[in-house]
Amino acid sequence: MVVGSGLLANTFVSFKDNKDVIIFASGVSNSGCVDLEQFKRESNLVAKYRDSNNLFVYFGTSSVEDPYLKGSLYIKHKLEIEFFIKSHFKRYLIVRLPNVVGKTNNPNTLINFVHNTVQREQKMDIQLKASRYLIDVADIFLYLDKVIDNEAELNKTVNLIIAKKLSVLQIVESFEDHLGKNIEKEIFPNAGGDYLLEVDNIFNKYGISDLVNGKEYLDNLIEKYYSVC
Repeated sequence: MVVGSGLLANTFVSFKDNKDVIIFASGVSNSGCVDLEQFKRESNLVAKYRDSNNLFVYFGTSSVEDPYLKGSLYIKHKLEIEFFIKSHFKRYLIVRLPNVVGKTNNPNTLINFVHNTVQREQKMDIQLKASRYLIDVADIFLYLDKVIDNEAELNKTVNLIIAKKLSVLQIVESFEDHLGKNIEKEIFPNAGGDYLLEVDNIFNKYGISDLVNGKEYLDNLIEKYYSVC
């Protein structure tokens, strides 16, 4: 079963008729959200499945480790959802994801925002200390599909990361190189959060041992999803 209709839900469409697994992909995805009704909607929807015996797969966020965001309503909400799942669900897997990249028109994703800003040659404010991990939505499916199929004992919270972190400035510069643009930037040298994530042991047996080069990974993502036809 798949709950949701966005990028992650469409990626996991093969689980639509699976009667043993619930892929919950209908959460608040915009880290800048301050709409309490959106948080309440997600909380109520998660609670609907609390009595299920199926494996409940929930997508959290790696940003809970970002010291710059820890006080935000979004992070507090995501942690509250995680706590609820751990307290009330019989079988669950909480997967904390970094910034997801894929084919989507959602302007709120970091990568879409950077691409659109550079493409339009608009000015961008950049926090020099801000860094981000990126992951291809296809890689999320690749590794989670294996874990769900093969791991008998779950009930844990894991980080799913593939590539080393990049500064936001590096991400912007990669898009500038790709698009042949050079936008105006205002750099804030003391702003932004930096944090370190490690590969979770559960993914080691499926091929993730060391993180790949972040710049090469991003360049491949840009070529895959943002190539000019």
